[in-house]
Amino acid sequence: MPMKDIYPTRRLSTSVSLDLDRISSHFVGHSQRSNLIHNDTIKEGEEGGPLLYKPDGLGNFVYSTIDTMTLSLVPHIQIRDQEHPGISWLSVAFGIANAAIGVGVLNYPAAYHKIGGIEMATIVQLALVTILFISMSILIFCSDLNGSNSYHEILSNICGKRAEILVAGDIFLGTFGICVAYLIVIGDQYDRILASLVGDDFCHSWFLNRKFTIAATAIFISPLCFMKKLDFLRHTGPLGIISMAYVVFLTIYEHFALTDVVPGEIRTRPESFTAMFGIIPVMCFGYQCNEVIIPIYASMKDRSPKNFYKAASLAYGVLIFLYGAVGYFGYTTFGSKVYPDIITMFNARDPLVMIGITALILKMAVTYPQMCFVGRGAFEGVFAYFSGKSIHELEKTEKCRRNTISCTWFIGSLLLALFAPDIEVVIEALGSLAAVNIFIFPSMCLILLAHRDRYGFSRITKLLFYTLGSVFIVIGVVVLSLVLNQVYIDISGTNSEPLVPLCRA
Repeated sequence: MPMKDIYPTRRLSTSVSLDLDRISSHFVGHSQRSNLIHNDTIKEGEEGGPLLYKPDGLGNFVYSTIDTMTLSLVPHIQIRDQEHPGISWLSVAFGIANAAIGVGVLNYPAAYHKIGGIEMATIVQLALVTILFISMSILIFCSDLNGSNSYHEILSNICGKRAEILVAGDIFLGTFGICVAYLIVIGDQYDRILASLVGDDFCHSWFLNRKFTIAATAIFISPLCFMKKLDFLRHTGPLGIISMAYVVFLTIYEHFALTDVVPGEIRTRPESFTAMFGIIPVMCFGYQCNEVIIPIYASMKDRSPKNFYKAASLAYGVLIFLYGAVGYFGYTTFGSKVYPDIITMFNARDPLVMIGITALILKMAVTYPQMCFVGRGAFEGVFAYFSGKSIHELEKTEKCRRNTISCTWFIGSLLLALFAPDIEVVIEALGSLAAVNIFIFPSMCLILLAHRDRYGFSRITKLLFYTLGSVFIVIGVVVLSLVLNQVYIDISGTNSEPLVPLCRA
């Protein structure tokens, strides 16, 4: 029997979804599944025919109605079934907080400086969290309306397959950018260690130069990128959580320990309007976790918007405290002298700092192949859709395709990491993708809900949906334009405050 007859009510849906680095820390569980791809002949607007199928262990391919990989990225989060009746709202709060916090925390003190100081940064963060709640509310509403259990299903059910392909592209670009950021962070940590232990001219030795240390570490990581399964990395999730929490601790600790440091300028307003809005995506990157919101919501024991908002309020309260602590203590300690990676400001001779640096290097090394795995899966989903090949044809060429994608991925991310100015530029670019997930995709859903008569909304409700959706799209486009301009400024070197490298020329 054809698959499209077996699954008459399901849309295409990729089996991979994540948010950049923040959920990569929790990549456990289903990464060992070999998701095989089936491309059926589906017309735009048709409600049947998924893009990705997964093996059920009996030789059949079953459409996954829940984004299992997204759930596997957050510890203890599972879709409700007879064996797993669901999780409490406290567990949901823990899952949201874990999914959001990530490598972006390293850049927060520098972001405080660019955005105009502590007061402005606090206002922007509170405003951003408010917008995030609106964005999440749209997704929760769409989930309940269509019975969707994943971010992909929502986009597929409401916006169609083309929108879902855009989401897959967003995942691919996001995970690739995160891999670049990981390699840059690894280089930053080596620089900090060598500057503290060897001296300020360490980079004049070729084997201590960051280009060599990044490349050497990447070569050791690369074999993992070509593997079909990553079972042995399933228990590394807590390392990411601990390492990010340790950054918060170190920043507070160094604020009181570094009594002889004279901070640079402490701003009370932004240098320019463009610079302020250009740094907003960095804030978005720190708080956004829309891709995992719906799977987590679907896993709740008492699934209701009220319980979810209670959990989300607690989670974002914790995040505001953590990010605010790093931003405040890091910025007031160093002022305008702060580096994009706050850890590079600390002396690695201190054992507490050395522990944190070592944990960060290890965390980046073990999560890089996980990001490659997920990004590769997103690319294969799109490839299967456009290639028109059968599942058996795709299975025959899987190894060659996997090696080709992984090799290209590894070389491309390494070259960008070697020549990128610093992690700030990469995080700004990643933040622009987060802004898309916050503003543009949810607003597309809202506008299309109002456009379709089958939902039976009143004229006033439709007008509200159109207005809110249009406002969100305009904000998203403006933020994207400003951040691209800021990235250009940073890359071109026209920034008025160039960084002082750890190694003196």
